[in-house]
Amino acid sequence: MNKRCKGCNFWSSYGEVSKGLEYGTCQRRAPQPRYSSANPEVGSNEAWWPDTNEFDWCGDWAPFRLDADDALFLPWETEMRL
Repeated sequence: MNKRCKGCNFWSSYGEVSKGLEYGTCQRRAPQPRYSSANPEVGSNEAWWPDTNEFDWCGDWAPFRLDADDALFLPWETEMRL
């Protein structure tokens, strides 16, 4: 199995492709502080999830799974509810 960000349950795509790669954020852990200046004491403090591309990977990968609400739109589920 290919354990890359694009197939991970914790990855959220921006929905845009740049230079042939799809980018998104890893939401496995809480957002981390990011400083907008080289000097953290001067820059504004904000919390962000790490930016990744679809081919990045890490040790916390988990297979993508659908939420219960997403299953409402699967074609094979429709017949079972009628």
